[in-house]
Amino acid sequence: MAVPMPMPAITADSPDQFRGKLRLPRFAMPTHYKLHFHPDLVSSTFSSVVSINVFILASTRFLVLNVVELTIDHASIHFKSLEPTDVVFFKDDQIMVLGFLKELPLGEGVLSMHFNGTLSDEMKGFHRGKYHYKGEMAYMAFTVFEPVHARRCFPCWDEPNFKVIIVIRFIDSLEAQSMIFISSAALSVHS
Repeated sequence: MAVPMPMPAITADSPDQFRGKLRLPRFAMPTHYKLHFHPDLVSSTFSSVVSINVFILASTRFLVLNVVELTIDHASIHFKSLEPTDVVFFKDDQIMVLGFLKELPLGEGVLSMHFNGTLSDEMKGFHRGKYHYKGEMAYMAFTVFEPVHARRCFPCWDEPNFKVIIVIRFIDSLEAQSMIFISSAALSVHS
């Protein structure tokens, strides 16, 4: 008879403590995102860099973000001058847990990383549409972040309680034209 292997203990020092939670922990909050996207509409892929201003509110060694179907360059991840010792993905929970050797300093810092993704054929996250223009097939890219699809476009705190300013720059080829449409409900003017 086979003896079942014991499950590792889930401790406050383990990324496993964040599995199965409906909400992200509140010990860290984003205050601002800067994104640089380089979409390739023909191959239906994109590469990107994100810089997230994060405010650490309580003692922690972890940052927990939402991520779905993105490839993260682990070597590029930094928070202030710290690099994570653990990068763990929990696919079912749609989260990435970054574990650091030491507790993160309280206050604001910048989390940055490089990542890649595929432009989806669904109306979720960053996706690609096709149309005919002057007798040829042409492509366009869209973003749909509601209700929880920003996590398919970039690593983020993808919950209604974490609404912040997002600055996006698209880097495209010389032949491409870029147009940005913003829902009037999502637009606010600052003077």
